[in-house]
Amino acid sequence: MIKTNSIFICFSLGRSGHHAITKWLLSHYASSPDKNWPDLTGDMAFLGVGKPPCSFSLITLENISTEQKERYHRDINEFHSKIEQVSRIIIDFEDVPLCKPDILYSSEWKTYNVIILRDPFNYLASWFAAHFSAKPKEHIDDIHNLANKNIGIWKQHAYEFLEDKHNLSHKILIKFNDWFKSEEYRSGISRILNAKPLYDTVNVVGSGSSFDGHKYMTNPQKMKVLERWKNFIAYYERHIDSEIIDLSKQIFGAEFIEHIITSKEWSKGG
Repeated sequence: MIKTNSIFICFSLGRSGHHAITKWLLSHYASSPDKNWPDLTGDMAFLGVGKPPCSFSLITLENISTEQKERYHRDINEFHSKIEQVSRIIIDFEDVPLCKPDILYSSEWKTYNVIILRDPFNYLASWFAAHFSAKPKEHIDDIHNLANKNIGIWKQHAYEFLEDKHNLSHKILIKFNDWFKSEEYRSGISRILNAKPLYDTVNVVGSGSSFDGHKYMTNPQKMKVLERWKNFIAYYERHIDSEIIDLSKQIFGAEFIEHIITSKEWSKGG
């Protein structure tokens, strides 16, 4: 049972559906289901510290820049301000390796580590779609280097998900695939939170789909988010190795992964 005076630290990768899940988590403590961000009650606060260099994750690092130090102190001040006003805080880490910032774990508050994981095939397809829309393909080497870095983070998250590595305690593990398609799965998470969301269906798109934008804002479950893997295979298949396939089968099911890697789309695109 989740108690008051709790800090939820969310670890995820961009394009993994984590914005939609984070908003859904927040809706358990909201007064109205706003399409963009739930209207939080005075009981809950949200800190989106975002992508690296992320100030909270830099606490144990040396030789950080003056700008990063200033950002760190700004975020720490906001954290202390929030912790005096509410009884629950969600802090969102995106594209950041698992870390245990002292300021968040030394508090007397209970700390929960939320890991949000999407299967790597659909994740990479969405990731490449987003990056190709932001950068021309002549930057492909830079894009592949960044993808390789993120896949390293994905593996770290996956091992923690399987509890093969025990870096974090008090974990709430969320598979995006199951969260998206199964009301029963979402209900199970709500029971862990000991609260009910303001909506029982997936009704937010987060910051927008890499493929559909906000086209399905009012009905996100029409999006084919579990079929994105059919796109950009020629680009992302180089990042799929035997280790990722094994981890994926353990987490998302062998049948689902075999369906992808034995498909005609995969054989043509690889």
